[in-house]
Amino acid sequence: MAGSVRSLTNRNTLMLRLVLPMLLALAALPALARAQESFDILISLSTDSSLASQPIEDEEILLHRATGLTRLVWPGETFSALTGDPGNTGLHHVFGDLDALHDSGLGGPGGELLFSLTSNELGFLDGDVLGVVDGGYEVVISEAAFMGAAGVDDGNLDIDAIHRYEDGSLLFSFAENESSNTLSGDIAGVVQDGDILLWPAGSAGAELLLTEGQINALVAAAIGSSVSIGDTKGVAVDPFTNDILFTVQSPSAHDGSVFSTAGGGQLVAGLEESSLGFDGGVELDALTVALSTWPTLEVSDAKPQGGSSAVFSITGEAPGAAYLVLFSFSLDVVWYWLPGWGGVTLTEDAVFALALSQAPSLIVVADGLGHASLPLIVPSGPLPLDLMVQAFDIGNPHFSSNPIVVELDQ
Repeated sequence: MAGSVRSLTNRNTLMLRLVLPMLLALAALPALARAQESFDILISLSTDSSLASQPIEDEEILLHRATGLTRLVWPGETFSALTGDPGNTGLHHVFGDLDALHDSGLGGPGGELLFSLTSNELGFLDGDVLGVVDGGYEVVISEAAFMGAAGVDDGNLDIDAIHRYEDGSLLFSFAENESSNTLSGDIAGVVQDGDILLWPAGSAGAELLLTEGQINALVAAAIGSSVSIGDTKGVAVDPFTNDILFTVQSPSAHDGSVFSTAGGGQLVAGLEESSLGFDGGVELDALTVALSTWPTLEVSDAKPQGGSSAVFSITGEAPGAAYLVLFSFSLDVVWYWLPGWGGVTLTEDAVFALALSQAPSLIVVADGLGHASLPLIVPSGPLPLDLMVQAFDIGNPHFSSNPIVVELDQ
C-alpha cells in the first residue's frame, strides 16, 4: 500500500511539474485581459479649443469613446438651461469653466453627475461640488466640508478634481497649495495642488493618498523623463483594475493625456493627448470614467435673431435612429425623470402643443455616422423669448437627449 501511495504521489508531482506552468499562464490571462480593457471617459478642457472644426468651450463636457471618437455631450446651452436667469438680466447664466467632474452612472438626475466650478458663481463656491437635481443645481459636498476634512485653515479652497466611490469615499485634489493643520505632504503642513487625497466614507478626516512628488515620479515613469507636473487636474478610477487615473498640468505635450498608477506609472493606451482628436494641443481640466450616454442635442446659434436660421443637430452614434425635436417656453423647468440624459425639462405650454401638432416636420433621421440635423427659421414676432429644446428617440421614446436653451432676439 505504501508503494502505491508513493507511486501516486510521484505521478501527482510529475503532473504538477508538467501542468503548473500551463495553469499559471492561464491564470495570468484574465489579468492581462483586464489590463487591456478600454473604457469611455468624460472630459472638460482648461481653455476653449476645437474638435473636427467644431468649437468647444472650456465649460462644456465631451465624451471620448474607447473606439477613438470624441464628441460633445454637455453643451454650454445645457448648463445654461438649468441655471435659468438668476439675475433677472433677460439672459441665462453661462458658467465660466468646470474644474472637476464625476459620473456616478445615473445621468443627470439626483446629483449623480457631480462637478465643481473654477470660480465662485451664482452663490456657489469654487470649493463646492455641485449636482444636477430636479432641473437645477445644488451643493452635494460643500467647500466647508472639504476644509474640515483636510484641515485647511486659511478659510477657503478650490476643488480641482474629484472621484466618488460607491461606498461614498472620495478622492480629490486642490487647485492651489493649501496650508493644513492636520496633513503634510512633501512640504510640512501643506497640501499641494498636485497631491491626491482620500476621504474614507464615515471618516471625519481625509488622508494623503499620493503626494505631488509621487505623482511626478509616476508621470516620469510613464513618459520616460523627469518632470514637474505643476498640478493634478483630474482624477478617476479604472473600472477594471481600480488603479487611479489622473491628468496633470505639465508637461504640455501630455497635459491632455490620461495617466494611470498601474505598473508604477503609465500612459493609458488610447487616451494620450494626441489620440483625443482636437485641433491642436489641449489641457484636460476635468476627468471621469463615463458611465452614462445619450443622444446629444446642439444648436448652431443659441441666440438667433428673428428671421434668421438655426440648425439643431443631434449626435447619437446610432445610424438610422429617428428623433423628435420638441420645444417649450423655458419660464419654469419642470423635471420628469427619464433614462438617457436623465430627465425631461419641457413644460406643457402653448409652444409645446404647437410643436406636437407639427411633429412630423420635426422628426429627423440619423445618417450613417449617427448625425441628424433640423434647420429652422426663427419666426419674427413678440420677441425676445426663451425656448427649451429637447429631442427624443422615437424607437425608444423614453430616452431623451440633453436639453438646451435658445434665447431668441437676445
